[in-house]
Amino acid sequence: MTAPPTGTAGPKPAVVPLLALALAGVLLYGLYLYLQAVPARIQQGLRAQEAIRLLDAQRAPLLRLQAARIAGTPETAPLVQAVRRNLQAYRRASRHDTELSVLVADFNARLETWLAEPANDEPAASLHFIRLLESLARAEPPLHAAIRAGSQAEFGLWLGMSLLALWLILLFFLYQRQQRRRIEQAEKRLRAILDQSPFAIQIFDPDGTPRHMNPTAERLWGVRLADLARYNLLQDAQLEAQGITSCFRRAVAGEAVTTPVVRYDTEQTSSVESPRKIVELRSHIYPLKDEDGQVREIIVMHEDVSALQAMQRRLTEAQRVARLGSWELDLRTRQLYWSDEIYRIFEIDPHRFDASYDAFLDAVHPEDREAVNQAYLDSVANRTEYEIQHRLLMPDGRIKYVHERGKTDYAADGTPLRSIGTVLDITDYKRLEAELSRHRDHLEERVAQRTRELAAVNAELESFSYSVSHDLRAPLRAISGFSDALREDCGEQLDAAGREYLDRIGANVQRMTQLIDDLLTLSRTSQAPLRLESVDLGRLADEVVAQLRQRHPEHTVNFVNRVQATVPGDSRLLRILLENLLDNAWKYTGQTEQPEVVFETGTLDDETAFVVRDNGVGFDMAYADKLFGAFQRLHGREFPGSGIGLATVQRIVHRHGGRIIGEAEPNRGARFRFTLNAGQVDARPLP
Repeated sequence: MTAPPTGTAGPKPAVVPLLALALAGVLLYGLYLYLQAVPARIQQGLRAQEAIRLLDAQRAPLLRLQAARIAGTPETAPLVQAVRRNLQAYRRASRHDTELSVLVADFNARLETWLAEPANDEPAASLHFIRLLESLARAEPPLHAAIRAGSQAEFGLWLGMSLLALWLILLFFLYQRQQRRRIEQAEKRLRAILDQSPFAIQIFDPDGTPRHMNPTAERLWGVRLADLARYNLLQDAQLEAQGITSCFRRAVAGEAVTTPVVRYDTEQTSSVESPRKIVELRSHIYPLKDEDGQVREIIVMHEDVSALQAMQRRLTEAQRVARLGSWELDLRTRQLYWSDEIYRIFEIDPHRFDASYDAFLDAVHPEDREAVNQAYLDSVANRTEYEIQHRLLMPDGRIKYVHERGKTDYAADGTPLRSIGTVLDITDYKRLEAELSRHRDHLEERVAQRTRELAAVNAELESFSYSVSHDLRAPLRAISGFSDALREDCGEQLDAAGREYLDRIGANVQRMTQLIDDLLTLSRTSQAPLRLESVDLGRLADEVVAQLRQRHPEHTVNFVNRVQATVPGDSRLLRILLENLLDNAWKYTGQTEQPEVVFETGTLDDETAFVVRDNGVGFDMAYADKLFGAFQRLHGREFPGSGIGLATVQRIVHRHGGRIIGEAEPNRGARFRFTLNAGQVDARPLP
């Protein structure tokens, strides 16, 4: 293309750098003239040429005057006047040079002295004349030097002007080359834009001959540019019949034109062989002008309206499936537009509908009409979104429910222009909502009944806990007491096996007592209500470790506490949690040479977690699913315990809205990570 579209500017040439270079060349040339004093030297040379000419002109009158004096010619006055006239001209030409002025003054003095002497042919008089000529000749060397300097300066001036001219010519050619390159790049960019545009674009000569079409146009028509060799837009009968040819001629005249929607059948264009396509399109025609304003090309952009209509049909179908219609109200004319789905929702015949806001209000249930009208008017006045649910009264007495939403557009001065929105049929939703409400009422009754049953179960559990605490401990105390009495009274009569039996009875009594205590702890962690407060976990861990060091002074463990966090929780339950985790870590590092237990923070599925890890015996992850089960143990009798501790820990973590996992490797230590979110849980006891 040779020019951008009408109303747009072509690429602006970057002449600033070139102008800067040209100016730099001129400045350098001026600097050269200044530093070399070229003008002054040329002027001095020209004056020297004039002075040497006058100097040479002085010799002939002097020689004639000398000859007349020697010959005794009485009339020498004209010759003397000629000599003095030449001297005055010579003096004027030499006054700009100090050295030459001195030489001229010396010559003038000698001349006057010579003229004042009587005329004769004595040798003395001839000697004075010779010295006079020598005085005149002494001015020749500086004059010739000035003439040479002036000639050199003229040569330098000519050379500099030639170089400057060459420099400017070079910059001009660079500018031309840069301009051509920019134009080529602009054309390439415009071609690329045209080729990559999602719009179907064709370029024609003013005589209707196609010159270019982008890939989108090729797909639209099913042909390539080579297939249009015999096609001419101005000779297309279909376009002529539908009035499009006149639009093209208006564009050739320089006018941008948008055509009406036309239906084009490629089968009716005999000059082009292509698969049949029937499209409905609207075209935008723009003239492309050159710098002189002459239209050089015509660009035609096709808008495929058939695709838009297909989208409109799909939108209509989507609205029908979703039972969602759209509306638009022109607040200047009070004219109302409804989509097909709204007519279906309102069960109104489009041909019998007045299509106005008042007609819409008539379709609203009489009891909701005032509320709907007020809600819409308030949204327009307050510039807020319009949203309301209301009823529709059908002609047969049925009730339908709709959910309406909308917003209003305003002019710059605040005048409301139009409102747009949607209508959603929620009749089925309301029916389901009523059904769910009935089920919810029934469910709440069932929940209340279940709560009463759970309260009774909790009471039984409390009773059971009391029985375990008192009734089961009494036999154990009796067994322990009689075992101790037997040892004291009959210990000497028992052999080693008997004493071993008594030791086993005592150990099992202690184990049973511990098991009862652990069961009671597990029960209390679930039954007691949470007493939420701010708990310093780091300080609490230090207190638990201090107790462990007192209970196991023989087991030296390097404990590292990196937790400095305060969390909401039940301090009593959190102490039990840390006692169990840290006690396990203490216990299972008993066979480690350099035991270490670390309490720190980490993450668990992007949540902040607290971590208790050790370098003890660890466990096999194949049995990890048994970790938090009651009475589940992953180690033998070499490590004491009841198998209740981790179950208790899990209950406490869950009551604080958190999670806990255990990870380990045999002989590589274990790590337990848990989260706490007590601020988001119900503080009531678990059922």
